Amino acid sequence: MSLRDWPTDLRPQAPYGSGLKQPRQSPSKKARARIKRAYNQLNSDAHLALVTSLPCALCHRNKDIHPHHLRGGEAAKHRSFGKRAPDKFSVPLCLDHHTGAAGVHANCPAGRDEPDWFLDAHYMDSEGLATGLWSNRGNLAAMLRMLTYHKLLASQRKLAAERGCR
Repeated sequence: MSLRDWPTDLRPQAPYGSGLKQPRQSPSKKARARIKRAYNQLNSDAHLALVTSLPCALCHRNKDIHPHHLRGGEAAKHRSFGKRAPDKFSVPLCLDHHTGAAGVHANCPAGRDEPDWFLDAHYMDSEGLATGLWSNRGNLAAMLRMLTYHKLLASQRKLAAERGCR
């Protein structure tokens, strides 16, 4: 019985340190096309342009708005090392709240505690806002209403926290 006749899962592996590498399986054309389709379904340049035209989700300024791609929570499942989250998980932030000293990148360098930072510091549900903006993509008026609604929820959370209510 030759080595070729053995089932592939029972074939002996290359000994450690022998310098022989196992052949790497590259994804098939269909698998690559499926991955690309899934990636394109969650990204949209038009959506980012509309997010950039909204006011800051935290301070309501209209100047120097950048789309912040969330890094924690549900968005972390859709990103890989060195890659940002899809456009579906983007919220509008001004330059100060995005990359400034009081911004999300300065206060949450790892990204894991980012949803908590939005809730604790600004009473904002960032994932809910991003999902709401994505569900209304292409409709600037509806996106603005969604942002206004989330700002109202944040102000209600802040009042409840100041009063000691849950």
